[in-house]
Amino acid sequence: MECGSQETLCHVLTWITENELAARKINDALVKFGQDTTGTTALVVAFLQKYGSTIVGLFGAAFGAWKWWLYHERVLHKRLDSYISARDARLRDVRDKALDAVQRPAPGQTLAAPSFVNRDLKAVLRENRWDNSAVAPSVFMSADWQLAKAITSISNKLSIAEREAVSLRQELCTAYSLRGAVASARSGAEAHLDALSHFRTALSLPGHANDLQIKELEAHQLRKLGHFDAAQEAYEVVIELARNLPSERDRDIVTARAKRYLAEIDGSSYTAYLRMRAGLEGSPYAPGPIPLMDRCQPLSSWEWVEKGDAHYFTAFLAHEYDFNLIEDRNLEDAHAAYEAALRAIRRKRWEIGKSTSRLRKRIRDGRRRVEQARTQNRYDRAWLPRWSDQAQKPATEVSGAGGNQAVPETT
Repeated sequence: MECGSQETLCHVLTWITENELAARKINDALVKFGQDTTGTTALVVAFLQKYGSTIVGLFGAAFGAWKWWLYHERVLHKRLDSYISARDARLRDVRDKALDAVQRPAPGQTLAAPSFVNRDLKAVLRENRWDNSAVAPSVFMSADWQLAKAITSISNKLSIAEREAVSLRQELCTAYSLRGAVASARSGAEAHLDALSHFRTALSLPGHANDLQIKELEAHQLRKLGHFDAAQEAYEVVIELARNLPSERDRDIVTARAKRYLAEIDGSSYTAYLRMRAGLEGSPYAPGPIPLMDRCQPLSSWEWVEKGDAHYFTAFLAHEYDFNLIEDRNLEDAHAAYEAALRAIRRKRWEIGKSTSRLRKRIRDGRRRVEQARTQNRYDRAWLPRWSDQAQKPATEVSGAGGNQAVPETT
């Protein structure tokens, strides 16, 4: 088994488990070191003295199984790469000779067809009677029939190979998108640029140009970086792609989220207000994000948080124009949405393996913002879009509302 040039620990463990003398010496040293000890340590030393060799043997077997599991696929891919390179070269060579034999036959000419070639194709490649007038017609008919069978067989194999290639590209797309998500979780312009680069690389892979989830993540990164025109185009593409989703609920959730962020990056606060206040119909910006989410009940905990954020944002817009009743109503709805998110978490405490710390922080922050708006008539403008009082911030810091975007949780 090979360990790789940088895996020092793997080499050390390999040396220990494959060197019986070294394993015995290490065991003897441990026993000698604990000869004068008492209590629990003495019991441990006695146990090692009696079963140490067996433990080392079991450890070696387990380590060998782990190494095999970890490296067998890497070795197989390396061998496959070498095999395909040699196979292609040999196949091109025999093809050239076969074409020469058919077009310019020479007496007694024979070809050494590679063993990996399809049986029917191999029979045709070995044929050397193309210029024999007595048997040539039957040779041509037989060759045509055999080549037809070979084409069918090879086409089936190629179809399976192409499916494997599609699967590998999906794995590569997943790796790039996850790498982008990890980068986007960090703060700072450099991290957001890295995330954007990874998302765009994933989108550039064949068959993934219209991946809805990754396209939405790209739009979020553009918004965080302050590239609002590009972000607007990306969100509009997201809305178009969402129309192809088979589930109406999924279409509404994705569209609502995109429309909310389109309002956040709008250059006019009044247009943003119209976008957020739009109903399901009867408005140039219909359907609006909040009515779309309302008809998706029941919502998940992350969706409740997004709905609370949308209501808080609408309340801020109403506050800008002294629409007091609309402001108060949306603050109440925001508070209710955050409370619903908290209840949704509590109902799923039995689910093991799902961390809720980030979600709980989002809920706490949302409730704090709503309480400040209610009691102090003060809005968290650092959380708000570019045209707030802090609109002169650097582009990479604009629209902090998206800093905790939870698309992987809700899309």
